[in-house]
Amino acid sequence: MGQTPPPRQPHAIDAQVGAFLRQRRKELSMSMKKLADAAGVTYQQIQKYETGTNRVPASRLAVLARILGVDPGRFYQESEANGFAEDGQDSFIGSPADERIRLLKAYDLINSDHARDTLVQLAEQMAKNGDGNISPMAKSRRR
Repeated sequence: MGQTPPPRQPHAIDAQVGAFLRQRRKELSMSMKKLADAAGVTYQQIQKYETGTNRVPASRLAVLARILGVDPGRFYQESEANGFAEDGQDSFIGSPADERIRLLKAYDLINSDHARDTLVQLAEQMAKNGDGNISPMAKSRRR
């Protein structure tokens, strides 16, 4: 008898769509069950979408986007930035989604407009530097 074929690996794009689905669901503190009920599927199906095991049909993607309050194109935003290139496909997979969620939750708890603006400026400065370091000028402003 022949060998059984290896299990199908999720396509990188399916995994990216699933990763964004999971990230957005968690940002909203929504359970798989609640999302599944709203979308008319089982929570196991949501789990398969999030892992990339099952592809999300276009019609279901539109429904999920509406439930999650995002444009359907948002599921592909990271992929589009990389042009679906082979060397760029892993950028969304394994992203620090939990850190993003923590940062957003902390930001939402800051009452001061000035403090929120300062946090955004700090993040922008770190992003401009590329390596996450703060410029000496930004350090002096923090003191």
